[in-house]
Amino acid sequence: MKSMFTVLAFSLSAFAASPLWAQSTAVLTATEDAYINSPNPTQNNGASNTLAISGTFGSLLKWDLSSIPAGSVITAASLSLKASAGTAQSYEAYEVLRAWTVAGVTWNSTGTANWGTPGASAVSDRGTTVLASIGSATTATPVSYSLNASGIVLLQGWLNGTTPNRGITIQDYANTDSM
Repeated sequence: MKSMFTVLAFSLSAFAASPLWAQSTAVLTATEDAYINSPNPTQNNGASNTLAISGTFGSLLKWDLSSIPAGSVITAASLSLKASAGTAQSYEAYEVLRAWTVAGVTWNSTGTANWGTPGASAVSDRGTTVLASIGSATTATPVSYSLNASGIVLLQGWLNGTTPNRGITIQDYANTDSM
């Protein structure tokens, strides 16, 4: 099974108030993404056209925020996803704490070193704070999931250059379905 989660214009919409108080919206497509899977722990899926999340699959995504003007304040953000399989379970988005490469990332490795725990789930691999809950998806249309206050703070840190932008991971390895 190659994919359980299809990206349709996977975007991060950041509503930024400029220093002049003008409201604007930036819609960004992930510039780097890959899925990792425990059934094939050394397989790289960075060239895949789809992503996958399930009890044995996780996804990593990263955005280039350089098109958002310096000094902007991010006030809201959301992830827009279209699933190839519906789910009633939730998956969580977390900050990725280790650098990873699209061409090398696997269940076992960042592409340059091993994850602290396979699947990028150790406290050295990803944050412990949930940035967004992803779930209740259907396959009919894209669904937007709002980032919470912690997600907004992370994005603002990326934009300001005070937090390294290593992207997010979407995962919940306790789940029994897929999306």
